[in-house]
Amino acid sequence: MKKTLQRILKRYPTLYQPLRNVYRTFTHRPIWKHFTANEPFFFVQIGSNDGLQGDAIHNIVMNNTKWRGLLVEPVPFLFERLKNNYYRSDRFIFENVAIAPEKGVTKFYYVSESAKAELGEKLPEWFDQLGSLDRAHIFKHLPPDLNAAHLDPYIIEAEIESLTMPDLLARNQIETIDLLHIDTEGFDYKILSQIDFKQYHPRVVLYEHIHLPETEKMAAESLLKAHNYCCSPHGRFDTLALRQW
Repeated sequence: MKKTLQRILKRYPTLYQPLRNVYRTFTHRPIWKHFTANEPFFFVQIGSNDGLQGDAIHNIVMNNTKWRGLLVEPVPFLFERLKNNYYRSDRFIFENVAIAPEKGVTKFYYVSESAKAELGEKLPEWFDQLGSLDRAHIFKHLPPDLNAAHLDPYIIEAEIESLTMPDLLARNQIETIDLLHIDTEGFDYKILSQIDFKQYHPRVVLYEHIHLPETEKMAAESLLKAHNYCCSPHGRFDTLALRQW
């Protein structure tokens, strides 16, 4: 199955995001066996997008009224959708910030919301999932008939408030994390490495490894294993780490 997906993605790179969204919907289901429905539960999700596209947790979180969480999304128009898709519920904390190495202001790149209307079918439906601290990352999964020159005028360079993970958690007075979910288009390890696992010891950590260089893939697993997590691939795109005690 894995080799088949690799062949498909190599031949048809534009299928990457749609396949990722569908694949994740099914592969993430086993995560929830580690939690009891309606038990007190707190999650932190970094890179929430609009809370629906390819999201592993939205439905189960909304269906369990004792579950609360902190959701982080730096892209302004996606942040507004995110709040609306969670009905602006007071069970959730919403942060329109980027997680970065330092607190302050950082440049963040994303595709303009108007791009879809103006570029039409050339622009895939998942264009708004490509926000990144790295401008070059946005161009990695473009359809063959949409080159960088077509898209370049629609790339927004925004000045976004940046926080480190310790700053984020302290500002929101987070004391316990049951699930940590990171999906940040290649910056997952940099964010994961900011977690104080002596203070916060989530039962489950889920992060995207598909965009990480090999050195960071290995470093992420080594970090988690050093804190008594068992790591395993979770589908093609993610790594699932389960706390062993």
